[in-house]
Amino acid sequence: MRLTVRLSMLGVLLSVAACGGGGDDNGADTTTVTITPLLDAVPAGMTEDEALADVAAVMEERAALLEGSATTVVNADGSITVEASDIAEDVARELFGTTALMRMQQPQRDAIGSILCSAPDGSQTAISILKVTYPVTGGTRLPKCDLGNDILGDILWEPATGNAGEELTGNEIDAVGLTTEQGPTLVVHFLMEANQVLFAISTRLVDLPLGIFIDDDLVSGPTVSEPIINGRITIAGLSLRDARILRAQLEAGELPVPVSVSNAAD
Repeated sequence: MRLTVRLSMLGVLLSVAACGGGGDDNGADTTTVTITPLLDAVPAGMTEDEALADVAAVMEERAALLEGSATTVVNADGSITVEASDIAEDVARELFGTTALMRMQQPQRDAIGSILCSAPDGSQTAISILKVTYPVTGGTRLPKCDLGNDILGDILWEPATGNAGEELTGNEIDAVGLTTEQGPTLVVHFLMEANQVLFAISTRLVDLPLGIFIDDDLVSGPTVSEPIINGRITIAGLSLRDARILRAQLEAGELPVPVSVSNAAD
């Protein structure tokens, strides 16, 4: 069962202590994670107990979706101890240490429709749609601005919204599938009521890239070839390991707090 979390952001500090090593996605490891939310940032209308319960529930669901398990204990000092079984330390750091806040973004454009870009020197410029290129970036192909002379710039992004200003987030996800026939690919299915929003966004972005961000990171930016009518988007180019972790995060729902991760010895 997917949990839906609609909470404002508060800070979190994660410290990780692992029993056993192991670099596989799953193994015989038991990893203990201590989560310390910054409870002084809990927004109005939410109690500290509610915030702690939501964090604990998301962590348990993520572990289960990665075919492991986790038990959580809320401590008297406001921290949460998570003991995860069959999840290696490096995987636990990524699984529990990311908010998994998904946002759709579209390129910023000027009055004549050119795409706005940031050059390596920090200056801004505009390019035509035909100058969007897809070099390999970190193992995947992400859209960049071809500024000429072998110089690449970054697209300037802004929220992609429906006709009434609606945004698509992880809260509107119904299910996430994983296929491997042509490399690991996540197929994100949105709830029925979100389909019209996705259709409106994709109609406006035909021949333009759709930026799919997880937290502040661009993970996919496919060019939209036609309006999306089936309520689905795909995220390709990830390793199988990273795809499995992201699938578990998106299925479990967004962590209601931004997080940072450190080793227990730090």
